[in-house]
Amino acid sequence: MGRNIRQLIFDFHTNQDAASDGKELSISSNMVNMIIAVTGNAEGFKLIPEVKSNDTDTYTAVGVVNVDTYDISSMITANGKYKMELEGYTKCRIRLEELSTGTLSVRGTITD
Repeated sequence: MGRNIRQLIFDFHTNQDAASDGKELSISSNMVNMIIAVTGNAEGFKLIPEVKSNDTDTYTAVGVVNVDTYDISSMITANGKYKMELEGYTKCRIRLEELSTGTLSVRGTITD
């Protein structure tokens, strides 16, 4: 379990209005947890949190916890905050698979 000291704030998507893989975060040994904040006026969107366990691995979807409802899912379809574990992974991204209208931003706050 980490010490809850902020290590980094990382923008995966900023005012995104179309499907995109988003920016890739390289995870270091002092990165344990991440709170993902999804904001904007987008509707009909699907975000997929994905990770790699080594640099030659392919991306795999992982579950995140909605901090309001405690529901666990490997897909984000609403604005809000979500918790994601980073231990054991080398890279992550939040892929925007689809978006009907509007724009959204996805920012991760990473702690140790």
